[in-house]
Amino acid sequence: MSQSSGLSQWLEKDLGELEGLLRGLKPEDAEALWDEVLGAKRVFILGAGRSGLMLKAFAMRLMHIGLTAHVVGEVSTPSAGRGDLLIVASASGSTGTIVAGARLARRAGARIAALTAGATSPIGRVANVSVRFKGASTKKRGFPLEGMPLGTVFEQALLVFLDCSVASLAARLGVTEDDMRSRHANLE
Repeated sequence: MSQSSGLSQWLEKDLGELEGLLRGLKPEDAEALWDEVLGAKRVFILGAGRSGLMLKAFAMRLMHIGLTAHVVGEVSTPSAGRGDLLIVASASGSTGTIVAGARLARRAGARIAALTAGATSPIGRVANVSVRFKGASTKKRGFPLEGMPLGTVFEQALLVFLDCSVASLAARLGVTEDDMRSRHANLE
């Protein structure tokens, strides 16, 4: 793909990479995550950078379906403990702040769910359940770009997977879109 490629070429490349990554997800890993979410007293979310932004969107949707969700680092986030679930995301699985947070949560008695490309990474090893995004990369590919830069496809796949997770969880809980709308922000 040349440096001057147009939008349609980049869309085709991105969608191809994204589809490949999403089709590589194991349904049983998704089910294990969803069981953890439904079994948790509260769900805590921890991610950095763009992965963290995708997780924040997920926390919002968990609240919309009636679950208690907190974003680690926000001033209103309480302490985590037994019965809670911490969901972390890191393509490499070795982001220092995420690994440290997962270890702290584990010591406090919370369960850990990891969304990562590195199942044998530090985050993968501390997690009770993992959803592995096989083939996701944050490695520099060189210039001119041959594909989407940095961890773009992992982050996009994360958002799509988490939005699909909310749809599945809502269906399991019998939550309707009207229920979700009733919890939507009204002070904007």
